[in-house]
Amino acid sequence: MARVAAEARVFPLLAAFSVKYRLTRDGDGDATKRGIYRGSAEVPYEFQKGGNRMLIVTQPSGADG
Repeated sequence: MARVAAEARVFPLLAAFSVKYRLTRDGDGDATKRGIYRGSAEVPYEFQKGGNRMLIVTQPSGADG
């Protein structure tokens, strides 16, 4: 996601039956090594029960991906 945009947001972070997606994991830390910030934020809208968070992926300013 960070290759095509300075910031990407994914909402909701739940699949069917309120199961969390695995998007928030950084398996080997590659994104962190490249300076990509990944965090989540609460949103005022609850898509489904417990589905009120979004993933935010931001690359460092001046990065070319």
